[in-house]
Amino acid sequence: MSLPQLTCMNVTPHPVISLIAAGVLILPMAASLHAQSASALLQQAHVAYDKGEYDKAIADCSRAIQLEPKKASAYLDRGFVYQKKGDRKRALADYNDAIRLNPRAAAAYRHRGSFFYGLGEYDKAMADYNSSIRFGPRDWDAYWRRGSVYRKNGEHQKAIADFSQALALNPKSYNVYWARGDVYDDIGEHSKGLADLNMAVRLHPHDPKVLNDRGCIYTSLREYDKALVDFNEAVRLDPNNATTFYDRAIVYGFKGNYNKAIADNTRAGNLKPRTPGELVSKNDAFGNRSYTYYQMGDYKRALRDAEEAIRRNPKSWRAYGHAAWYLAAAPQSDLRDGAKAIDYATKACQLSRWNRASVVDTLAVANAEAGNFTEAIKFEEKYLQSANLTKQEALDGKARLSLYRNGKPYHETKPDPVFRIGLP
Repeated sequence: MSLPQLTCMNVTPHPVISLIAAGVLILPMAASLHAQSASALLQQAHVAYDKGEYDKAIADCSRAIQLEPKKASAYLDRGFVYQKKGDRKRALADYNDAIRLNPRAAAAYRHRGSFFYGLGEYDKAMADYNSSIRFGPRDWDAYWRRGSVYRKNGEHQKAIADFSQALALNPKSYNVYWARGDVYDDIGEHSKGLADLNMAVRLHPHDPKVLNDRGCIYTSLREYDKALVDFNEAVRLDPNNATTFYDRAIVYGFKGNYNKAIADNTRAGNLKPRTPGELVSKNDAFGNRSYTYYQMGDYKRALRDAEEAIRRNPKSWRAYGHAAWYLAAAPQSDLRDGAKAIDYATKACQLSRWNRASVVDTLAVANAEAGNFTEAIKFEEKYLQSANLTKQEALDGKARLSLYRNGKPYHETKPDPVFRIGLP
């Protein structure tokens, strides 16, 4: 049985804080007085930005543009500040103007790509990162960001290749080790992931998000005590991060500390999310807590929490997967409902783009519970073809397949100590 999904935090790369647009239009030394004044204004804008004085930074950039309307870097810098303030319309207009004035400005494409990435427009982000790399092939940052798009699209090997190229150009970037380590964890190569996260921690030892993600990998490797060390330190450094409480709760559940698991999940569900990732953890904490109740034998409360997780986040394949498993395989017979389990498991497969082996297996179990053994056999065989199954997972899958071939459903006699909804 495989682990529940851990919520790795390295999801969205953030724009580089510096506003200096390397690679954008550089004026010759023999510049006019107006040009020198424009450059001085941009320097003032950088100082204002670093102080958090965003309106002043925008005003300085605007004055620079008035003095020199064709200065691409002024538009790029102003666009970055607009983006920081959440003014998307003006930010995009300025990025477009920077590229119009200097179509070979690698940094302008990179910043606009990050703008599109933040909106979830990954195709546009990919196109801009490709342009950034074409005009600035030595820019490690562009490879890192393009690799993040590949990861979002499920193209893990391409993501690893880009992250590796970024590290070849900048071997001191802890963010890239962190990102590559998370991709290795995504595809089940946990030892490689741990090596990268160890390097990230070595380069940046006090980042609670990096510690959290290394804790996730330790959990994948069943090294629960080491995982707790990382999660505890992450909580100490940032006591308001829902994701860390969510992930630590999983480990407490595996160790049989159910009361601590419930407490951490409840804390995650009550915290105010500060990022999209924390919002996901807050909502998924109900699904996570549901499995703790399931382990404790409180199956009805488990189903109630799983369905609450679905209500809070209708796009959570994990929540649908949990609910489907309870309805299909719970030891308590009056809880089981094959038809509803099929609906939930199908939704979980669709939301995960059929890339999560565990919910494909759940769909097989659900069909068997409903008496659809032909379908159950088909999906169990698909599950057994999945990459990175452990030896035990393959053995358990073959045992279920044998049941279906003999016209029998699969029911748990007691909850598995290590749950199965999560990893590929």
